Amino acid sequence: MSTSSPPTRRYLYVVVEFRSQFSSYSPSLAEGYIGSTSLHAAVMAAVAMLGHGISDGLAEARFSSLLPVARGSSGYVALFPPLRLPSYGKVPRGFWTPRAVSLVLSVLSSCSGRGADIVLERGGDNYVVRCMDGGESRELVYSRETGVFAAPGEQLDFRPPGFRSDRHRLVISRVTYSATPFMIPVVEPRSPYWFVAELRSEQLCGTVVEALRLAEHLGMGAHRSIGLGRIRIISYECTESPPSFLAGSRGGGIGVSLGLLYPEQGSCSVYYGETALFGAYRGYGGVVISFRRPLVRALAPGSIVGTDCRGRVIRGNGYPYVYSFNPIVYPVAPV
Repeated sequence: MSTSSPPTRRYLYVVVEFRSQFSSYSPSLAEGYIGSTSLHAAVMAAVAMLGHGISDGLAEARFSSLLPVARGSSGYVALFPPLRLPSYGKVPRGFWTPRAVSLVLSVLSSCSGRGADIVLERGGDNYVVRCMDGGESRELVYSRETGVFAAPGEQLDFRPPGFRSDRHRLVISRVTYSATPFMIPVVEPRSPYWFVAELRSEQLCGTVVEALRLAEHLGMGAHRSIGLGRIRIISYECTESPPSFLAGSRGGGIGVSLGLLYPEQGSCSVYYGETALFGAYRGYGGVVISFRRPLVRALAPGSIVGTDCRGRVIRGNGYPYVYSFNPIVYPVAPV
């Protein structure tokens, strides 16, 4: 009896820099990054423009969101999206270092089996993560200047995303043909940004990089026709293993969703997190076909979920469009 070998996986780790302001259709705009669904769709559109067509492998590729990078004593530190944690009182929203996320997951792993929950409570100038039933607790450092949660001892150089709403656009009424001006929110270019894509082959790594080269000219995100979203590729690496900060146990357990997650039926049997209403909008992936997509209630980026979670991929007939709600979900490396 022959046994089939496990599917090949490659991990493309990319760092880019925004050369101009950017915007996004994603709810993550308010926090200053581009969501995994928008990033996946942009890559798909660029690949189609290059004449490669849309393959099953690329449609099923799993992306993280395009998230900010901080600078630490040993180089770049890839930041995670704001964690969606149950808590008492109002907890500041901010980006998280992988080490800080690892502290949270270690506490959550120790108390979830007893049916307990996790809370954040103020402890001096920092925060304490603990089980509600009084189990394990760990300390976190929060910087009001940068809006970053870190582990004790981490020193970071980071400027939080800056927002403006002074870019004007016009919408044309389909009934009266009159023009109505409106303002769009944009994010100022700041630190570099990173993402990871989980792909089925090394060849797909090259295809995605080629698409990013095109995106350097076309831009990333919304409103590119007025110069938003210009990027520059700083570095990329295609490897058989994920980056070290994502190299946690692959045997199951708890991880963090790095994008909008619309779970498949029966998936995500255990999760902790909020839902975010991802609104309908016009878009395409592959060929230019406008459509209205129904509202999707997805788990927000930063939700804590089981690492066996799989999200849904919404396709059109013959792949005229593909929208992925199946982002990368990884446990982080132990502290």
